[in-house]
Amino acid sequence: MNALTNIFIVSKYTFLDLLKSKILILIVLLGIALITIAYIASELTYGVPQKVALDFGLGTLTLALTGIAIFMGATLITKEVENRTLYMVLSRPVSREIFLFGKMVGLLELLSLGTLILGLLSVLMYWLLGGEIKVTIFQCVFLIFAEATLVMVLSIFFSLVTNSVASVVYTLALYLAGHAIGEVQTFSYVVARPGLAKFINFYSLVFPNFSKINLKDYVLYEATLPQDYIQNACFYSITYSLSLLFIIIVLFRKKELD
Repeated sequence: MNALTNIFIVSKYTFLDLLKSKILILIVLLGIALITIAYIASELTYGVPQKVALDFGLGTLTLALTGIAIFMGATLITKEVENRTLYMVLSRPVSREIFLFGKMVGLLELLSLGTLILGLLSVLMYWLLGGEIKVTIFQCVFLIFAEATLVMVLSIFFSLVTNSVASVVYTLALYLAGHAIGEVQTFSYVVARPGLAKFINFYSLVFPNFSKINLKDYVLYEATLPQDYIQNACFYSITYSLSLLFIIIVLFRKKELD
């Protein structure tokens, strides 16, 4: 119970500290921009303004959460080391693991807040413009959050083995590659070259394959959703995130903080 209390305390102050960085203002501004664009779309778009609003809303949500996860994740631990606040916390009966969990939970709380605000605004504007509310839309919002969580863990991992700038670059590169890998695997050029196809399949097994948890195309184009897609996407994102978390714990436990 003491461990949970310490995690809660660390996460609370992490969340409040992140809010001081004007992230909440950015989320609100993005929400205002979402409403504005949706209104403009309803006036200028002929036929399906609700689809344009939903497309922009889900895109804004993805961009906001991914940006927060990458940039905040890259400095989540290193900033505490540079400011030497980490030493004050660890001097108390708080282990490195508890501190790490608390920091990550605090950032997850911020991602949850952003998901709630921008996700609800996206669904609201879609509905006000005549769109039909379906459960797949909420599932898509949840998978965007799961994707951002994986990006956050990936960014924290790189921040422990390199500097903050390199962490942002590496995480962004893997994020873009992870979204492209699904399309690349179907290219005729790749299919016709077994060696290249094996390499790409190996890459998709080792590195994060974000195309596996991308539901936006199915929602926007009302395509038939493959059976067990949601379960497989959730299982993949949770399993990969937990695997990275285990590696992060080992690295942080052995990391020299002097």
